[in-house]
Amino acid sequence: MEKIDQFDNLKLKVVTLLNDLELQCSENENTANLRQGIKEAVAEIKSDKFLVAVVGVIKRGKSTLLNALLKADVDILSTQVNPETAKLAFLNYDDNPHAIIYTKDKKEIDIEISELPKYTSTFDGVSPKGEKAKVENTLYAEIFYPNDILKKGFCIIDTPGVDDPDEARSNVTLNFIDRADAVIFLMSANEGGLKNSELQFIQSKILNNLGTSKGIICVFNKISYLKERQLKNELPKLIEKNEKLLNETFGEKINIFPIDALDALRGIRDNDVELYEKSRFGPFKKELENYLVQEKGKIFLRLRINKFIIESLEPFIGELLEKIAYEPTSLTMVENELKKSQTELEKLSNKTNNIISNYENAKNTLKNWIQKEITSDFNTHISISTKAIPNLSRDINSVTEFLTEKINTKTKKFIKDMISDFELENIKISQPSFDIQVKSIDTSKYFLRKQEVISGNSDGGFVGAAIGGFIGFFVGGPIGAAAGAAAGRRVGKEFNSEDKTIEHVTFDELGLKKEIDGVRNMLIKTFHSSLETYFSDVSSTVSKSLANKRKNINNIFETNKKILFSEKSTFKEYKNEINSKINQLNQSKSNLSQLLKEVETL
Repeated sequence: MEKIDQFDNLKLKVVTLLNDLELQCSENENTANLRQGIKEAVAEIKSDKFLVAVVGVIKRGKSTLLNALLKADVDILSTQVNPETAKLAFLNYDDNPHAIIYTKDKKEIDIEISELPKYTSTFDGVSPKGEKAKVENTLYAEIFYPNDILKKGFCIIDTPGVDDPDEARSNVTLNFIDRADAVIFLMSANEGGLKNSELQFIQSKILNNLGTSKGIICVFNKISYLKERQLKNELPKLIEKNEKLLNETFGEKINIFPIDALDALRGIRDNDVELYEKSRFGPFKKELENYLVQEKGKIFLRLRINKFIIESLEPFIGELLEKIAYEPTSLTMVENELKKSQTELEKLSNKTNNIISNYENAKNTLKNWIQKEITSDFNTHISISTKAIPNLSRDINSVTEFLTEKINTKTKKFIKDMISDFELENIKISQPSFDIQVKSIDTSKYFLRKQEVISGNSDGGFVGAAIGGFIGFFVGGPIGAAAGAAAGRRVGKEFNSEDKTIEHVTFDELGLKKEIDGVRNMLIKTFHSSLETYFSDVSSTVSKSLANKRKNINNIFETNKKILFSEKSTFKEYKNEINSKINQLNQSKSNLSQLLKEVETL
């Protein structure tokens, strides 16, 4: 495969890759800049051309060389020209053959190819009489033709000649030479090689414009005019002499290629390989293509690919990476709300534990205090003395009422100390109100009566002793004992010999004390039970309130959890899509990098 074909295929690969990349881009991904970069790169690569100018004196075979270079089946450029009618023309590719005439009075005339003879002599045929003004007014012609070489990116400039008498046209020619990637300077091998006028033209016109001899390819045309001896002996010497002159003049090595453009064109059209090889056109064409690919094509394609990667592809990949580098604000907000709910649940749990612990401690403290207070008050205020016994039930009720008030007050104080915790949770706690009733004690049952019949012969002292003992019990103390003794003696003296019935009364002190202890213990138990009931109600109220709050917070938590899961799932899908897109873009970047390596191997 020829070098130019390799380069054209490589350009096609790059364009295809870029077009495929554009198809992958969705408009809703903010890919406008990337797609614009792709379009610009594709447009520039497609529009990039190898601008090749052919320069030489009239009748050097410029048009024939270009027809051979284009492998044209028919003459695209006329080979029948003279200094009076030659016009500047350059060829571009188009499926539809046509031409645009650029006139000296700055007009553009779009014409059919068949109309070219009316404006220029670059096509076969003689301009009819009366159209001389059109020909003279033509500045240059742009010819569009469906040709494979032109399609590969060649733009061919056919100049009128270094001896063009038209100054305006000559200036246009120099302008195109200045823009050319390569300049083929054509000389005749059968006319002794490089003329002084041609050397001066190269030096003053071409080098002054290009600034360097790079891109100048010198050709000795018409070697078929030389005899065998001249080809073998004189032509090599002539080439060596002229190359030396060029090198000395310009300080750079400029090679001269001997060819015969007409034989090359005939060999191409007749498929005559031997004639084509004899024309030596192949080495010249190869050198031209190599130069264009190496010095222009490779550099342009390398720069254009790198420009697209650096200015369009990599920034877009960077934007996509930024999109997935941080979680979206909505996701962060939901996560924060979720964390907030978790914190509230933890605080509520701790608060619940603290409240329950506090009222459990308060309850136990109160229970211990109640037991202690009841025991103390009973020991202090409840007596089983002779005076107290008739009022025992009243005293117990008084102590109970006093204890109830004291216990209510104490409990309220405990609740007041705890109420701040409850109020923080908007929990309404009822105030304690203990109303404890105790049953009355029937003290009479603890006095046991027993009748005894005493005969008259009985010792009166015995009767007196019994009476004295009973009185001593009720009166009590030393006074009671003395009174009992006196009464006993008196009764004994008065006691006659008749039989008497005596009633004995005994007091069950231990039994009464035991019942009082039972009342006290029952009172403690009742207060404890009431306290348990109260704190159970408090616990239930607190638990329900906190449970409702926990439920509300938990509902928020679960809702946020679902939202977070949904958001994360959505973000995960989005992230996966972005990562997939990034992978595709990186693959495209890798493919472009691989094409860059292929560019370097051309």
